[in-house]
Amino acid sequence: MSKVVDVSIAVIGAGKWGQALHFAISRNVTCKITSRQQKAIENFVSVEEALKCEYLIFALPAQVVRGWLEAHFTFHGQKILVAAKGIEQGSGAFLNEIFAHYVPTQSLSFLSGPSFASEVMQGLPTAVVINSSNETLSKEFASFFPSFMKTYTSKDVIGAEVCGAYKNVLAIASGICDGLKLGNNARASLIARGLVEMHRFGKYFGAQDETFFRT
Repeated sequence: MSKVVDVSIAVIGAGKWGQALHFAISRNVTCKITSRQQKAIENFVSVEEALKCEYLIFALPAQVVRGWLEAHFTFHGQKILVAAKGIEQGSGAFLNEIFAHYVPTQSLSFLSGPSFASEVMQGLPTAVVINSSNETLSKEFASFFPSFMKTYTSKDVIGAEVCGAYKNVLAIASGICDGLKLGNNARASLIARGLVEMHRFGKYFGAQDETFFRT
């Protein structure tokens, strides 16, 4: 598949997930990438140059997002896909609440999985959901992903955020079950009951029921 070279897009953050997204997007379009430290990655650019792009994919750790935006970001019409997951410590803020201080809602979208960076880097089949109140924006970002990544769209941003953050808690707890040799019954119970609790947690914040079956 030939690249679409007339799209101005950059990944912010060059950790494992940022590099995986850069690898994937680069299959279809010419994609830049940046981070705090220089890295030997194709199309690596300065933060200043990356922020000039029309489309930005944020793959920063959730806990540094607010500080990074405060230090580096000025909105001038960029279209944003937030690929970070998590809830801010201390404030309890979701990422959509943090970004709302810097970017209009219609310019924001949020990526959810499940997806593992190592498998994306191998080009293995992956499904993701792009969540935004602006469906046109979701479809624009979806068009940049390669064929091995199946993209769906949703308008339930808070549901996607809850699933993205809560599933990490369940994954850690499942690992503890394995480490303590509690058996498959305990792990299955933990996951089953954990999914119920995740659903209740999301509903409290206004998430949609169907999100918990697809995100």
